[in-house]
Amino acid sequence: MTTAISEDLRARRSEIVNQHTDAENRHDPDGVVASFDRPYYDIPSFGDAGQVNGPEAVRELWQGLVAGFPDLHIEPGQQLHSDDPSSSR
Repeated sequence: MTTAISEDLRARRSEIVNQHTDAENRHDPDGVVASFDRPYYDIPSFGDAGQVNGPEAVRELWQGLVAGFPDLHIEPGQQLHSDDPSSSR
């Protein structure tokens, strides 16, 4: 049985996603890592190199992205919410 998540939980999750995106757009690897409960990135187009787990690995990936794309800017799409954590597309 599924249950609808509360508006409070939805708002808290949205705030975390927004904080994460803000850190990405500031090119702040420490802020990016701090926005995770368990730091993890999965960027499918990077293959295995895009799957990193842990604070140091996420920080290193993010620093590499910013070095390669110094004008990188993330424009978040629609946030999707469910009983599980939210995601953006």
